[in-house]
Amino acid sequence: MPNYKKTTPREGLTQYTFDSGYTLSVGSSPTHYSDGETTCEIAVLYPDGGFVPMQRCDDVAGYRPIAYVDKLIAIMESKDFSVDDVFDYFELKD
Repeated sequence: MPNYKKTTPREGLTQYTFDSGYTLSVGSSPTHYSDGETTCEIAVLYPDGGFVPMQRCDDVAGYRPIAYVDKLIAIMESKDFSVDDVFDYFELKD
């Protein structure tokens, strides 16, 4: 059983809020850095709602393969999850 709650605040935006309080936000609409089909915009929010820096120069990671979402869910579901894990994942991909 997943340890997150999945919501769709609006069309093209899906959010996964984990038991830790962190939220994975996945955008795939014309208002996001996404082609709407194979890529998406990814953001992670702290429990207080602020953005976790995804890259050295931005709070979101745009035009990322949809496959990243499943990997990030697995990372964020981990009992020993740290926001550094998300940052490290994207640093390795860039």
